[in-house]
Amino acid sequence: ADVSATEGDTTLADEDGGASIAADVGLPQFSRRHIFNAVGFSSLRVLILAGTPCRHNRLASMLSQCQLLQKLDASRCSMLEMPEEAIWRGLTSLSVLFLHQNHFSLVWLTFYGNPITSKSTYRRHVVQQKLQLL
Repeated sequence: ADVSATEGDTTLADEDGGASIAADVGLPQFSRRHIFNAVGFSSLRVLILAGTPCRHNRLASMLSQCQLLQKLDASRCSMLEMPEEAIWRGLTSLSVLFLHQNHFSLVWLTFYGNPITSKSTYRRHVVQQKLQLL
């Protein structure tokens, strides 16, 4: 499925022609109350929260209902901490994640068991980019 979403998109097409659902809280048809109540998120594939103030517990509540989520943009959401590990474990389809410009410190990041780790240059590339990642 195509998980790219541009401003103004509310639905996307799957490779098989079915409809995927995208929610961009910057759009007028999505009120913050609707988004933060996480109503009807079970089929959501793309969630754009960029720039919307959000606490980690509210994000966790939304993500716990988004088992099909493929893309999450929670950049610039003024978060101080991340949702618990169990929330992330439930997002088995997540392939694109933006969390930049928040207020938490990344203590540990691992990609163990993911396809990217099978590439022979993966570790060397991460080590070389370490300073840029921090």
